[in-house]
Amino acid sequence: MSHFFAVITPELFLFACAVTFLGGFVKGAVGFAMPLIMVSGMGIAIAPELIIAGIVLPIVVSNILQVGRAGLGQARDAVVEHWRYIVAVCVMILVSAQFLRRIPTDTLFIVLGVPVVILCLIQIAGWRPVIAARLRRPVEYAAGIVSGMLGGLTGTWGPPTVLYLLALGTPRDRQMSVQGVIYGLGSVMLFLGHVQSGVLNAQT
Repeated sequence: MSHFFAVITPELFLFACAVTFLGGFVKGAVGFAMPLIMVSGMGIAIAPELIIAGIVLPIVVSNILQVGRAGLGQARDAVVEHWRYIVAVCVMILVSAQFLRRIPTDTLFIVLGVPVVILCLIQIAGWRPVIAARLRRPVEYAAGIVSGMLGGLTGTWGPPTVLYLLALGTPRDRQMSVQGVIYGLGSVMLFLGHVQSGVLNAQT
């Protein structure tokens, strides 16, 4: 235990747990935003590298639960329909995770904040982008690349994924299962990526 609290103080650990409970509640209600809340909330007082290391396992477990709740049949259908997006996300998470330690903290928060603000403005304005059938394949790859880059650096690829699913006109109940698969597979890549980057280790 003393080794653990050499990394983070008891007070900061309790603060991190409180933020995580809030993030878990929101994820249970809407299907995403847990890592977004954890990163932005803990970022007030905890170093970004330690936050990313700390959110990986909760993300993996919560997304496994989300996929299980939706059912394996829906998960399989989601993979079949969105495999290009999923592949792009997973590859880019692995790649971009290797650059986390090279980017200044302020830049990381900008990288996280800008997509969130854009998504919020789009939702408030009531505008729903539409992907033409002929453009779906290139948009899937492009959106997946952007999401994966964001995910590897900040631990969250929710905002671009939600926007992508909205643009496809994915029904609300279907979104939950598709998000679970995308976030679940992505979170495994996040785990592997940050083991490789050294951010996630026995101490952190």
